[in-house]
Amino acid sequence: MKNILFLIVLLTSFTSNAQIGQWQLCNMGSCNYFNRSFIESQGKLFSTGCYSMDNGFTWSAPAGNTGAYSYEINSAGIFAGSSSAIYFSNTNGSTWTNVHNFGTLNFVFGMAKLNDTIYAATFSQGIWMTPDNGNTWAAMNSGLTTDSIYSILSVNNLLYAGTFSNGIFISANSGLSWAPINNGLHVNEIIRSMTSDNINIYASTTDALYYSNNNGASWMQAGIPTTHVGKVIAVGNALLVGGANFSGTEGLFRSLDQGNSWSLYDSGLPNSCIYVVGALYATSNYVFCGLGETYQPCSSTDIYRIDRNSVTTSFSESVNLNQVIVEEYPNPFSESVSFRSTSNTTVDIILYDITKRIILNQSFIATISINTSKLDHGIYFYESRNKSGLINSGKIIKN
Repeated sequence: MKNILFLIVLLTSFTSNAQIGQWQLCNMGSCNYFNRSFIESQGKLFSTGCYSMDNGFTWSAPAGNTGAYSYEINSAGIFAGSSSAIYFSNTNGSTWTNVHNFGTLNFVFGMAKLNDTIYAATFSQGIWMTPDNGNTWAAMNSGLTTDSIYSILSVNNLLYAGTFSNGIFISANSGLSWAPINNGLHVNEIIRSMTSDNINIYASTTDALYYSNNNGASWMQAGIPTTHVGKVIAVGNALLVGGANFSGTEGLFRSLDQGNSWSLYDSGLPNSCIYVVGALYATSNYVFCGLGETYQPCSSTDIYRIDRNSVTTSFSESVNLNQVIVEEYPNPFSESVSFRSTSNTTVDIILYDITKRIILNQSFIATISINTSKLDHGIYFYESRNKSGLINSGKIIKN
């Protein structure tokens, strides 16, 4: 029996702005689309033109699929906005139906849901709405001073529309009429994305991040240390802002205090090229970052993920674990393989086959024995993770 010990030394004190864990490259370039949007539906994760059945670790691009710039879900199914049309699927993405044509290069950059009604933000035809799952559509542009809408957000029965160069508009009557809410905004910028953490509303522009704590009546600028701002999402108590990484130190930032302070949050992301964060999305277990554009040697189709708990936790919130040893045995194994931890805290074990497909994801305290009688002979890989998101990996062999 051969024991391989993996040692994780956790310091007893940390700086609160330090990063826990790191981003993990998932798709290895197998999804040949720029990443513009993610959405999860019934255990299936979608990204622009691809889908994943294993929590975003591997991705496939179905034949004839149309790349989506935006997604939304209601009780009937999934809506996907493309460069010229809106598609609908009531088969969880297995089949899609074109439910509205806008014309060539009329991008559907954003989608939102209010109650069960779907709203689509378009490049040159303003905002459109369907109350009946795509069977009929109506333009909802009264009060808008532009037809070029880049982003749309639904919060507490209010709709917000972010434009290309006319600031932000609000509707309190389900899109029937709109009014500008630009106090404090630089209105000549593109409103690239908007989000809410149930405390503030956040809006990212070409060169800044703004927030409002009064439903958009006034806006203040958050002091994020970059002038290249793109996607913004709220993940629990955390904010993530992704933009263009021109300098090597400005691709992705995180705040744990509603945007008052920021830290670079790019460990594991490429630092050898210029890249643009094209999409950010959070599920119950992971947060995903999809690259939208890059310059060599990086791939513009790469997708990264990180444990959600890592995003919402700072080192100062972590318990002091002192020294944790994770041991797997025997190696090689036959009918079972066991893992042992010196800690009395939860450890996650994720087991992959040679193709990096997840075949087991299980938590344990102290010890666990896994029945491997149904596994084929060969090489397998595993990751062990503690509650702070630190990753330990290894290779095991079944004889």
